Amino acid sequence: MNAGYLYDIFETTQKAKAPDLNIGVSMLQQSKPVRDPAELREIREFLGRHYDKLVSSYQSGSKADFAVAVAQCEADDNAHREAQNDG
Repeated sequence: MNAGYLYDIFETTQKAKAPDLNIGVSMLQQSKPVRDPAELREIREFLGRHYDKLVSSYQSGSKADFAVAVAQCEADDNAHREAQNDG
């Protein structure tokens, strides 16, 4: 997952005072489009699964901290998938 793009979604949403991240995604699509519908769906689902952690990290104000949070969320997703495959 591209942490920079996700950060841009949060930033766009905040600057526009949009009511939610889905609107921020749509707004960012105007200047930085994601052409692959599957990738766009994956971004939206990732935001939904990890909303609280990502919001908290974004509010810290550090892009580096946000990138670490994204990496941790990805690791959590991978561990979850592996547990499902093993079980």
